[in-house]
Amino acid sequence: MESISSVDEENPSRSSDSLIAAAMESLSFEDRDRVMLDVHGVEDVVDEEPNFVAHRLQELNQLLQSLENGTSFLPVNALRLAESMNPNYVHSPAFYMRFLRADRFDSRKAATRMINYFALKQRLFGDRLLARDILYEDLCKEDASAITKGSVQVLPCRDRAGRAVLFMYPGAHDWASPESFVSFPN
Repeated sequence: MESISSVDEENPSRSSDSLIAAAMESLSFEDRDRVMLDVHGVEDVVDEEPNFVAHRLQELNQLLQSLENGTSFLPVNALRLAESMNPNYVHSPAFYMRFLRADRFDSRKAATRMINYFALKQRLFGDRLLARDILYEDLCKEDASAITKGSVQVLPCRDRAGRAVLFMYPGAHDWASPESFVSFPN
């Protein structure tokens, strides 16, 4: 492998390319494939075998139930309020799966993400919408306008792992403030 000390100072991009190529050539096929997936933002898809999924769903539920208000560094108050308003929404397997998939079925990370989700949702939309999905009709005029002008779009194609691709073009809309991108009129 070429060493860092042999960098061509007259043409640094050529040297960096050759260093990267040499490093890639030294990897095994599996490691090279893993690096290429990382570079392109594609991870190995987790096999959602039913017993594995059931175990992770149960584990996530137990983690969320074990957290107590005031004893966790996480902001669980919004989660607890949402649970009291609509436990079927908060604890539905389909809703849990959103967070488990986002964190590659790491239950602890999924619990943290879910708690932070409810805290942010409460801050942006208030208590009224905490225990249900946000609908287009719930948006203020400015946010609804941004969507109809194409500032935020879900692309018709999916990435290699089958995930939806969200495209955001903030320049397509004049925002009153950074907070107005996602807000709820009080």
